[in-house]
Parts: sequence; structure tokens; C-alpha cells
Amino acid sequence: MAREQSQSHQLESQNAATQAAAALALNMKLQSNTSKNQTRTIDLEIKRLDATQAGELLSIVQVRALMFN
Repeated sequence: MAREQSQSHQLESQNAATQAAAALALNMKLQSNTSKNQTRTIDLEIKRLDATQAGELLSIVQVRALMFN
């Protein structure tokens, strides 16, 4: 009986360790995906700002071109 209980506890311990490892792996994957999404968001914002600046520069150049023509 004591041997069966010991084996049962070992099995429960192994299951708990497996579940903990799986949870840690999922957490790491979630953190990685979150980081990637934040990077994409920042990249898109930089591209949006670049496009806005390019549009403003174009407007300035167009006004100056009209002034000198």
C-alpha cells in the first residue's frame, strides 16, 4: 500500500511538473508574440510619421515651386 501511494505521489508530481513546464512554455510564447506585436505597432507608427513628414515636405516644395515660377 505504501509503495502504491509513493508511486501515485510520484505520478502526480510528474504530472504537475509537466503541466508547469507547459504553462511556462505557453507564457514564453505569449510574451514573444506580445513583443513582436509591439514591435510591429512601433514600426507602423514610424512609417505613418515618415509618410506624414514626406507629405508636409512635398507641400512645402510645391508652394516654393509655385512661388518661383
